[in-house]
Amino acid sequence: MKVYLSQQKSPVFGKQYDLFKDGRNIYSIKKIWYSIIPTYAVFELRSGNKIGKITNKFLSLKANGLIKLGKREYSFVQQSFNSKTLIGKNLNGQNQNYEITARSGLEHSIYQDNIQIGYSKKNAVVIFEGDRYEFVLNHDADYLLLACMYVLLDTYRFSIKLGGSDIGLDIGNLSKGINKPNSNWIPKEKADS
Repeated sequence: MKVYLSQQKSPVFGKQYDLFKDGRNIYSIKKIWYSIIPTYAVFELRSGNKIGKITNKFLSLKANGLIKLGKREYSFVQQSFNSKTLIGKNLNGQNQNYEITARSGLEHSIYQDNIQIGYSKKNAVVIFEGDRYEFVLNHDADYLLLACMYVLLDTYRFSIKLGGSDIGLDIGNLSKGINKPNSNWIPKEKADS
C-alpha cells in the first residue's frame, strides 16, 4: 500500500499535514497554534470529526510525545538528538512496539515488533510547500498512526537544507551509524478472497 503525508505551511497558523491514500485526502493533522508545546489535532475529513491528538512532552527538545487516536494511546521517545530513531509503545495494555529508523539519504525503515512493515522516503526538493513523505507499507499497517509518528519526527527534525525556506534542497541523514535501506524488503499484499 502507498500513502502520502504532505505538509502545508501557513504563515498565521503554522503547519498542517494532509494524509492521502489512493489519491484521496482522508485525514488532516493540524497544529494547534495557541498551545505552549507543539500539539496537533487529528481530523477525519469525511466526517469532519476530531479523532485524535499528538502532544509533545513538556520541556523536551526531541520528538518525545504522546499520540491518542480514539481510545488507543501510544508513547514515543527519540533515541538522541542526532538520531532520527523514534521508538514507541502502545499504552493500552497491548504488547505493540514501533520503531522508525533513519537510513542514509532521505529514507526511513519502519518496524512493528522488530519486523519491518514499511519504509518511507522524503522529498529532497521543497518548493513553496513543506515536506512530503511517501510510504510503502504492508496492507495491514496502521498508516494513520505512522503518519502521526512522522509529524512528531518532522516537528523536531534537524536537516541540512540548501536554499531558502520557500525553495530548498534537503540532503538528508548524514549522522554516524546510519545504514543503507534494505533494498530486498517488499510489502505484504492483501490476499485475494
